[in-house]
Amino acid sequence: MSKTSTKGRVAAPQVLTANDLKNGAVVFLDKAGGWTNRISEARVIDDAAEAATLLDKANALQATQLVGPYLVDVDAAGRPLHLRELIRAEGPTAPLFA
Repeated sequence: MSKTSTKGRVAAPQVLTANDLKNGAVVFLDKAGGWTNRISEARVIDDAAEAATLLDKANALQATQLVGPYLVDVDAAGRPLHLRELIRAEGPTAPLFA
């Protein structure tokens, strides 16, 4: 999770991510409060209190819908700042074999 500033803003914008409990797919909280597998549709959060509230709500869904929700730092365009999260958002770096 990002560090917060003294004014309640996060150091970098964030998106909320998790894995879908039923199929393991990477999902992101969207602007309407649902879950999408496209980071381009993810809700970008720049307020620490809002981030904490949304994370708490996502954690409450762990028994029924989600696995391991957490916040990811993104740039102004909504792209993850760290390689691990970029790979999660865009898919595998090697071909999948059947």
